[in-house]
Amino acid sequence: MKILPAELRQKLLQNTQVKDAGSAPRLRVVATQSTTNTLLSELMHKDIPAAFGDVAIRQLSGETSPSLAYACCIDNGIAEIYERRFPAYMENPWNYVWSLGTASEVAIEFNGVWELDPSKQWYFLRTELTPYIFFVSGGTLYVQKWNDADTRIPLAEGVSQISACQAWQSSDDPLLDQGLIVGYLKGGEVYYRALCLQDSGELVWETERQITELGSGNDTLNVFRTNDFRVGFICENTGGFRYVLSSRNYAGQSVRPESVYGQIVENCYVKVTPIRYITAYGDESNNALSSIPQPDCYIGACKEYPVFEIVSTERTSDTEYVITCSHEMQERLPLTSFLSIVPDVLIGSAPIAASVVIDGNILRITADKPVSFQQRVQIYLNNYSSLRFHSSETSWLLIPVFTAVFPPEPVYADDSTVTVVPMVETFINKRVYYSDYDYEEQSSINISYSCTLAATQVGPVPI
Repeated sequence: MKILPAELRQKLLQNTQVKDAGSAPRLRVVATQSTTNTLLSELMHKDIPAAFGDVAIRQLSGETSPSLAYACCIDNGIAEIYERRFPAYMENPWNYVWSLGTASEVAIEFNGVWELDPSKQWYFLRTELTPYIFFVSGGTLYVQKWNDADTRIPLAEGVSQISACQAWQSSDDPLLDQGLIVGYLKGGEVYYRALCLQDSGELVWETERQITELGSGNDTLNVFRTNDFRVGFICENTGGFRYVLSSRNYAGQSVRPESVYGQIVENCYVKVTPIRYITAYGDESNNALSSIPQPDCYIGACKEYPVFEIVSTERTSDTEYVITCSHEMQERLPLTSFLSIVPDVLIGSAPIAASVVIDGNILRITADKPVSFQQRVQIYLNNYSSLRFHSSETSWLLIPVFTAVFPPEPVYADDSTVTVVPMVETFINKRVYYSDYDYEEQSSINISYSCTLAATQVGPVPI
């Protein structure tokens, strides 16, 4: 091992040293646990008083690892938002994004869905594009979706400290959802609210709940997620630390799917042994029958899992839909039962896929009933379709579920023809009756005249 010179070592240590300013710390370091079980410790910025902050990690659908981190820090009473792209090399520093405003407490967290990674080793949080931001201003706890102030709503009053965490949701039954949890202190007591999936399919902030087990007199609070599918609340008070854990929410997540791991070498082959079915009989009063199902078998291999994307969509008629994809496809099972065709406005029963034709990377779907071109149509590929795609240096890989959107076609004012379909096919003529009325009018006019005679004197002596 090469020993660094003392002078060079001293220069390296200066990166994490700060100048004395009346014993006031002026170094900001943010540490959080990322979704890949690694501790992320990063220097945010220097020369400001130390304050509170929080970090959220983003990993979108199709990404094999986290791609972005957002941090929300309080700088001199103002909540500021920063971001850093992954991999976190020197050319990807923390950058200022925007300012939220005055706040005394902040927290930031993504909502999302828990999914198995391609290697089926662990679950990761497939996040939404933007996070939720929680902050306290004037004692009121608010939440808003990223920088959209129109989504801001109050959650609680008289709040002194907050902590947010995305909890576990079942991969088999989505209604088993612990939700996006924000915990907070009110008068030293612990409360929380959770954004959870409801029976109606909506995400709703549920009512406030108190954790009475943690008592009162608490000074700090932190909400965390455990690896055994629990959520925990830990508090500090004059008597030390106290914490509680929720029950497990591991339906569909505690047992990994059966998988076959192998390495491709020269002259590699797979031998499949057929299953023998045996029917066993007992005595005359009893008999036993056993059978083993034969589901579709899948074995795949790749150096790096490629991304399957929809390149374009086109409607060639009122019943035919064309989807162009990024890779060549292969059908293993009939696809008609795995496709859902959903127009925006549904009249009667929904159309279903009558036939599906695959030509390379093009998927042609014919529906059993027409839909107007002025309607927006979405086609969903559901789970367990066994539809495969092929990329360079890969075997045939399973295509994930997707949604293809067919936007409505515009109607132009200079169209030469317009087709009108009457909603009423039968017209009935009815006679119109006009009513006649006779009436008389009587009136009189009274006229009066008055006149005045003027006498003119012609002389003093009358003749």
